[in-house]
Amino acid sequence: MHPAVAGHFSEWCNNQKADYILKEAAIMFESGANKELDAVICVSAPETVRIERAMKRDNTSAEKIKAIIAKQLNEEDRNKRCNYLIKNDGTEPLLPQVLKIHDLLKAK
Repeated sequence: MHPAVAGHFSEWCNNQKADYILKEAAIMFESGANKELDAVICVSAPETVRIERAMKRDNTSAEKIKAIIAKQLNEEDRNKRCNYLIKNDGTEPLLPQVLKIHDLLKAK
């Protein structure tokens, strides 16, 4: 993350009154941003599903998406490093998973 953006984010965090703050980063572990956090939530889906969704979202080719994925930590290793996991593969409803994590974070 650019130092100016990181500083702004840090300042913004210090002014929040919420029970917790969420920070989104596609390459949380690769960038080392996880070191600044109390916990990491990962959202997991099979690679085929992620490719399909990204192609639709970005209107791009599977090859370009695969090239991006190849530069990232593989999903198995990423999921092992996270504190909480949300399965976004269509097998479980998302809201109950999110609410469970919300309750756990509020209880800390």
